[in-house]
Amino acid sequence: MKVKKAFVWYRGFSSIATVDVPAGAPVEWNEKNKCHYVIPSFFPGVITQHDAIHYGCRVAPDNVEE
Repeated sequence: MKVKKAFVWYRGFSSIATVDVPAGAPVEWNEKNKCHYVIPSFFPGVITQHDAIHYGCRVAPDNVEE
């Protein structure tokens, strides 16, 4: 699965407030939360990966391509 259209990940909990997520970023389904998330290893920076692991970069259901 992957992101259909690019979007901005707004992160009020981090010193890096926004991250641009491009179309084609890999997505995984989280059965526990019933949500799609960008796979944390996609992000290049340690801080961004940390936030993706612990907070998650959610993807809207209509923005996921199989």
